[in-house]
Amino acid sequence: MQSEVDLYKRTTNPEVNAEIERFEAEFDGLTDQFELLDKIGEGTFSFVYRAIDLWSPTKKSLVAVKRIHATSSPRRIYTELDILSTLKSSPHICEIVTVLRCRDQVLLVMPCINFTDFRYIYMSTDLGEMRSYMSELLKALAFTASKGVIHRDVKPTNFLYDIHTKRGVLVDFGLAEYQQEKGNCTCRLPRIENHTFKPRNGYIQDDTRPPRRANRAGTRGFRPPEVLLKCNRQDHKIDVWAAGVVLLMLLTRRFPFFNSLDDADALVEMATIFGRREMRQVSLLHNCVFETNIPTISEERTPWAQLIDWSREERVREDNPEESNAIDLLDKMMTLDCRQRLSAAECLQHEFFSDT
Repeated sequence: MQSEVDLYKRTTNPEVNAEIERFEAEFDGLTDQFELLDKIGEGTFSFVYRAIDLWSPTKKSLVAVKRIHATSSPRRIYTELDILSTLKSSPHICEIVTVLRCRDQVLLVMPCINFTDFRYIYMSTDLGEMRSYMSELLKALAFTASKGVIHRDVKPTNFLYDIHTKRGVLVDFGLAEYQQEKGNCTCRLPRIENHTFKPRNGYIQDDTRPPRRANRAGTRGFRPPEVLLKCNRQDHKIDVWAAGVVLLMLLTRRFPFFNSLDDADALVEMATIFGRREMRQVSLLHNCVFETNIPTISEERTPWAQLIDWSREERVREDNPEESNAIDLLDKMMTLDCRQRLSAAECLQHEFFSDT
């Protein structure tokens, strides 16, 4: 972790310095308000810089300046700002200090948050720290869900947790959206007896049905099966799955855990854990078919405790109720059927968070 003095120093990286100088030249008046120090993050749609707010009384206030790419959709930018405004009352959501615009450039200025690098957390955390981390993350997700918001990009780099204060803040709402109560995915239809339908062999000739379309945004390794299977009735439980992947990484001490290159590989990765039978079931739930000829994928799932044993190269203590509760919570967060998966608010009522 950087010292407080280092945080106020300009980077010595020549490439980042050159980038900052170009940025300052392109954005009129930027240097009158902020002294850019370093680039601290980047994603598909933005770069983030640490800066000093020159308008603060002491000129010592650090902020994070998010530079949204000029190619980003105006609707996407508006949605992010609108959602952040909707969520501004929560201490678990990053607030906006101000918004600036210069021609096609839009900047979001937010407080610079102290946090602990997840690479340190996942390798050294104990069950107590794990409980605190997950509690803060789920509180943030419960609040976003209560406001009808889906974050869509929950992952360690978008949740800034400080092991000293035990506080966490959810950031980067660039992919976030309001939950829509529309879509005709079969997962939302009432159950019908199997004998109602007669199986048909072959394919429809000259099929005029439109292709399946659904929002598949998110980071690979953190998207749930309903996103990979193009369900068009996605809800806030896709964030719970992603939080479950974070819990899985904490329990196994593996980061990243899933590392697929595309959607097909991601489904195969899931199958190695959940087995062919459950993958076929969840695929049918979304009117899809799952088939694989990979011989190493078993019919039945691998128990979570066995997977954690293998990943950590040490046995899960069966006499440890805290660890058993953590694994049970993981199972309920990473349920393939989104209808049966716990919500963030329900997760917070789990026994794992009542352990002392």
